[in-house]
Amino acid sequence: MSGVFIGLSTVLAVVVSSVALRGRPSPSSPKPSFQPGNAAFSIWGVIFSYGIVYSASVYLKVLPHDPFDEWTYASAFVLSSVWAVLFRSQWYVSSTACLCLAALSASLNAFRHPVSPSLRFLLRDCASGLLAGWLWVAALLQVGIFLLSRLPDASFTFLFDTPRTLGVASVLMALACVLTRTCVPMLPLLWASYNLG
Repeated sequence: MSGVFIGLSTVLAVVVSSVALRGRPSPSSPKPSFQPGNAAFSIWGVIFSYGIVYSASVYLKVLPHDPFDEWTYASAFVLSSVWAVLFRSQWYVSSTACLCLAALSASLNAFRHPVSPSLRFLLRDCASGLLAGWLWVAALLQVGIFLLSRLPDASFTFLFDTPRTLGVASVLMALACVLTRTCVPMLPLLWASYNLG
């Protein structure tokens, strides 16, 4: 049943995000200066594909049943779906909180197991690591959108809305990866930095 839940949450995220995020919410919606170019968002194709692979692996019992990993991973996709609807409605406070919760949920999974040359790493750890890393990129962008829309003249907004934000986030993510002996969550931040404007 857990494999089905992971698969349904992945499909839900694909459908809701493709419908809710079609086009910009409004011409007045702010864009942080550290938002990567459109090509960077192609990582979602890899993330969604990994979600289906992970779902099938659990369903077919290729991977052992681990309720904590399965629920944290699936809930990250469900929260991402809720975020897309909130963001489209320009409810930036709620969407920021929702996306940060999604990133936290995915991170609880991604940082739980150190890297090991195993099937689990290929089928589950890569899936959760890519999802967690990219959700933190998205959370940073969402915080930037919130600050630019609600507090555009605040000094903190000027400090946050800079390409250095991704650099600082990359250093913090690298530190988390070293401490937990994993590497995959770092890759989306590097991908976003590579695709900056």
